[in-house]
Amino acid sequence: ATLERITTVCKNNAESPTKGVSEFCNETLLDSYKIATHSLSQVQADNFKSTNIQDALNKNWVQKSKYVQLKALVKCYGHEAVLFDVDGLASGLSASLTSPHLVHAGAELYNLIIRELSFERWRELFGPVMLQSLLSGEQGVRDACREQWLPITIKKFNGSVDFIFQGTDSAQSESALTAKLSGRKIGKKEGIECASTGPDFKLIDKCLRHSSPGIRSTAFGLTCIAKKKGSVPTQAELGMIRNFLRSNGADGSAKIRQSIESSFTILCSRCRDYAAMMFRNKMKNKDAGHLDDVISFIDKCIGILVFHLLPGGNYQRKIFALDLLLVIMNSFFCFKSGEGSNKKSGNGDPSNFVKYANNNGKMIIFHQQVFELLTLNLEDHMTDVKEKCYKMLSSFSPS
Repeated sequence: ATLERITTVCKNNAESPTKGVSEFCNETLLDSYKIATHSLSQVQADNFKSTNIQDALNKNWVQKSKYVQLKALVKCYGHEAVLFDVDGLASGLSASLTSPHLVHAGAELYNLIIRELSFERWRELFGPVMLQSLLSGEQGVRDACREQWLPITIKKFNGSVDFIFQGTDSAQSESALTAKLSGRKIGKKEGIECASTGPDFKLIDKCLRHSSPGIRSTAFGLTCIAKKKGSVPTQAELGMIRNFLRSNGADGSAKIRQSIESSFTILCSRCRDYAAMMFRNKMKNKDAGHLDDVISFIDKCIGILVFHLLPGGNYQRKIFALDLLLVIMNSFFCFKSGEGSNKKSGNGDPSNFVKYANNNGKMIIFHQQVFELLTLNLEDHMTDVKEKCYKMLSSFSPS
């Protein structure tokens, strides 16, 4: 009777919007189920189990309490014991993608369920619903699926990258392109190659030139990231990145600019770590790899971004350029070990290879022309443009 009262209180409060209440209810329910398993007689424990399972299954998929209860039940008794004969499990669970207050709870339950599934079983049970959600006409559903379900799925099943790529191959909509890019991006970050196609530079180049800012920024992120931090993109990818920086910057969305800045920070970290390592090799008369190519790439990026600061540029292009120039400044010229994006740097201070680059006329950011352009932009009427120019200028030393 005591366990029944406790579970009833938890079920009644599982919908509470107060932070931490639903999580506490989930933990208490799980403890109650475990206590029942070990302290009640076999008959009582079986009745308690079946009653609670049936109560959870009778609730609607739009009720948060259903997810709170099912998470505890699956953790205690296992997916097969709780959901083995539930019709429409995948489509029902996908209802969580339609509502912000259910997304997190739904993703946690989804994660618990697929832990016990083989790839073949996942493909049969959840594959069609995954594709349907990624291609949904509702942007909220597409975003929730990409941000919540997709990373969990790809980390669990290597073959899911190919499945998603092939399942969206016939569609040429923006949602299909975004699904392809997102799947490849997560897979690349996890070190998973898409076996059916391999690196598709034509697709990436096409998406980097797409009219949709969201697709362009996602494609840019795919080009910038890698599982191995000390690696650098191929020459073809570096060329696409330069073209992207040259032709973009006019997007009015702060979210898109932040996404690009985040991806560019990862790219600069990769280039910095690789160049620092290769410069040490060069000093030991070992193979320096693509050191000069990386230096040339950063040098050209600086030139492209400084060009955006010329008089007549609009606000979006200036703020885009300043954000990325500050990333370059913090990654290569004002390096502080253990701070910000430098926390995971495995190759130390880049000042030696930067000095080498400067001696060869490359990566010269502390230049009279750059100084003058930054000074001119201090007259800009937008406060954040002025502030970022001040940050850049604060690193210049008097001649």
